[in-house]
Amino acid sequence: MNDHDRQNLNFLLYSSPEVIADWYTKVSADDHAYAQELLAMYALELKEESLALKIEAELAILDRYELAEQVINMVK
Repeated sequence: MNDHDRQNLNFLLYSSPEVIADWYTKVSADDHAYAQELLAMYALELKEESLALKIEAELAILDRYELAEQVINMVK
């Protein structure tokens, strides 16, 4: 997604419902399709980011578990 696409996406995400409704009535079906593509790309981006954060969280927990296990083994 380039800067122009990102600006258009921000318009779609952050405009008021009234602004979006007005925009929707004034643009073509191609613009509607483009907006849908932008939203779909953003949904995929969020899904990938969510997965990366989940993996990062799981690794952080694993690291803590391994450290705790090492400490326990040292105390034994």
